Amino acid sequence: MTVVTPIVYVLDADVLSRQFLHTTVRQAGMRVRIAPTASRFLEEYDPCTPGCIIADSHMPQLNSLALLGYLAEQKSPTPVIVVSSNADVATATMAMRAGAIDVITKPMDPDHLLKSTEHAIAYDAKLRRGRSRITTIQSCIESLTPREFQVMELVVAGKSTKMIAYILKASARTIEVHRGRVMKKMKVDSIAELVLRAVACGYAPTIDEQDIVTHEPVIVINTQSPMMIKSA
Repeated sequence: MTVVTPIVYVLDADVLSRQFLHTTVRQAGMRVRIAPTASRFLEEYDPCTPGCIIADSHMPQLNSLALLGYLAEQKSPTPVIVVSSNADVATATMAMRAGAIDVITKPMDPDHLLKSTEHAIAYDAKLRRGRSRITTIQSCIESLTPREFQVMELVVAGKSTKMIAYILKASARTIEVHRGRVMKKMKVDSIAELVLRAVACGYAPTIDEQDIVTHEPVIVINTQSPMMIKSA
């Protein structure tokens, strides 16, 4: 398996600030790419590459808040550290609400900068592992046949084999076979694992109880014979 080295993207229009960021991060052994403008950054940015972004809050063309909004729209979750020369509480709050992982005030403390950068890279790696897991589970789900998917939904909803057989108008034995195939394709050994995997991909129990027709016992009075009970 190829290991991709994380990239720290540095966006700052100020030459001295950009050089400071570049030198500090690079000397810590990290791979760095610098850009004086957001447009230059977007030309080189690859969301598939792990890492983080350090962006000045007053970038020309596209400030840090606008950049955070753009990345969110593009579903690019690369962590962003915002640096600012006047990061008051209001500015920091807006940046954090927009998705920034940290806000650092200039002049920057090198130790704080590196600690924040390392945290952002670790957080990005955690997010990517989670997305990879979801992709794997989704692939398993897509391998299910329509009937197996129905069985999985009902199992996740807590239905017993007999109830599933009744709902799907199949024999209990057939449902057991389908359930076995579901467990194998979903790569799980227990119902609890199956539920966790399904819920992780958004397949929460949503079975409509109105779709399940229950047959309640009906008491029939026959004047010619003792009371009988039969199913409707």
